[in-house]
Amino acid sequence: MPAAPPPFSVPEALGSDLARLRDHWSALRRGNADMPFSDDFNPRDLPDLLDRVSLIDVFEKPMRFRFGLVGQQLTHQYASPIAGRFLDEIEPANPLEHLSSQCSATMEGRVPTFYRHLAGPAQRSRVPRSYARLVLPMWGAQQMLLVGWEWM
Repeated sequence: MPAAPPPFSVPEALGSDLARLRDHWSALRRGNADMPFSDDFNPRDLPDLLDRVSLIDVFEKPMRFRFGLVGQQLTHQYASPIAGRFLDEIEPANPLEHLSSQCSATMEGRVPTFYRHLAGPAQRSRVPRSYARLVLPMWGAQQMLLVGWEWM
């Protein structure tokens, strides 16, 4: 019996913006490291993606996730300010569904993860609410997650 894919597996084909973010993250890795140092990521290196990128600080024992940088599009889509707030203090509504689980899977596996949410017809009449999300781990003195968002 073939092994089941890990949770939140990244598909081979990503949208162009998420693929660029993943490629940038990969280029930041040093030597044979699985992931880059959090200090090596500078949001200004991707000015055209900055409104669709978030940085999440990781705290251990207990594992918690706190939003640092929050791109404008996420703030607009969520319709409430979330910068500086812990994920477990925020309603897991669109577009934050399953984000806590995805962040945990990213940290546990130490690999990129992906989630896609396709909105039903009733939601499409308001604001485009279908989206894809890529979470990329970074380590160092402060472990972080780099999150890219793509709305469809």
